Amino acid sequence: EPVVDYHRVASSSIGEIVRRDRVTAFAFGEKVICIGTASGGVHLLDEKGVEVDRRGAHAGKVNDLSLDLAERHVASAGEDGKVVVHSLGRGQGEQSLGTTSLTASAAAASSAWVTESESGRAVR
Repeated sequence: EPVVDYHRVASSSIGEIVRRDRVTAFAFGEKVICIGTASGGVHLLDEKGVEVDRRGAHAGKVNDLSLDLAERHVASAGEDGKVVVHSLGRGQGEQSLGTTSLTASAAAASSAWVTESESGRAVR
């Protein structure tokens, strides 16, 4: 029988994000919480819910967020047709991949990022 282990996160950072914008995507791991918003922002929080970084990744809303298994990268898929892979390490950059249509989702598959566009085609 499965056992669920959860921890309540009470954070003023999360409350502030929700007051300023609408949450449209959410991903979490053991060390990081990622929140995507309607204005195109990607907020990165530590495991206690304290915001450590904010990235203005998209011109439109964030449709999906996906963490890799090692929690070193997060991919954001936006309404603007971009997929942005954010490096979560200190001083690390990001890589942007463009598509020709609305990008609905992004997911980590092994070491490659796979996105699904509105046309149903996978893009690498």
